[in-house]
Amino acid sequence: MHGVAPLQYNARLEAFAIKRAEHMASTDIFAHPSNLPYGENLYWRSGRVPSCTNALDMWYREVDYYNFRRGNFSPKTGHFTQMIWKDSRYVGCASAKSRRSGRIYIACNYYPPGNVIGRFKENVPQARKTTRKNYYDYY
Repeated sequence: MHGVAPLQYNARLEAFAIKRAEHMASTDIFAHPSNLPYGENLYWRSGRVPSCTNALDMWYREVDYYNFRRGNFSPKTGHFTQMIWKDSRYVGCASAKSRRSGRIYIACNYYPPGNVIGRFKENVPQARKTTRKNYYDYY
């Protein structure tokens, strides 16, 4: 949709994501650690079990706030920009449920990591003519 190569699923990134999701589930702390070796998107939900599509849709909706002309990082759009980061090639995802809160945590890790300051314009291209409905054709 944005003219970037599809991400390849990677077992090493999946193993890392499992550790990340399990850590969040065991502590109920929803946060990125410092010095993370990979790019990362996080999601959590209580109640109904989320699907990967729930997380992807929430992250992609940040496109509405991204300024393609400026091409800068924003905390409001960091999930979206990591999802479509042109230089990222691999992804691994996992989920885990907290016994304490019932929250379900999803972690997706990317390599090489995205959201590199000064590299947004060449790594976050605008979507080709499409509608949000077409988004699901790509994921």
